[in-house]
Formats: sequence, C-alpha cells, structure tokens
Amino acid sequence: MIVEVTSESDGDTDRIVKRRRYAEYGASLYLLVDRSEGSCTLFSKPGPLGYTRTAGPYPFGTPIRLPEPFAVELDTSEF
Repeated sequence: MIVEVTSESDGDTDRIVKRRRYAEYGASLYLLVDRSEGSCTLFSKPGPLGYTRTAGPYPFGTPIRLPEPFAVELDTSEF
C-alpha cells in the first residue's frame, strides 16, 4: 500500500503520474490524500493502464475502509 499526500507544488504529479506508475508496478492500494481538495481517494485493482477501481474522493472526516489484508477503518477527521 502506498499513501501519498499531495504537495502544493506537485499535486498534479501525485494525482496523475504517480498513480499510473504505482499501478504499473503493482501496488495493490494507493491512498491519495489531497490537501488542496480536502479529500481522500482509494485506488485498487492495479493494471497495466492504471487502477481499475476507485473509491472516493471522500471529504476529510469521512472514514475510509481499507480492504484485506489491512481490514481497518481509517479515521480521516484529523486530516
């Protein structure tokens, strides 16, 4: 699992370029914490063209359920 927190200067790289690269390399989950949007998005099911499943974006404060092998609910209220 990869967790990425967007930076103010490279937010688009985090949202687009890195997301595709992480999927190409087979990272099973990619959680994007987007500070400028105030949201979290969970990407899963990596493939050669990117992630095939997206959950969100969820506004900060919305709990996010991480699937197995993590099987936890992530509290985003402090983000």
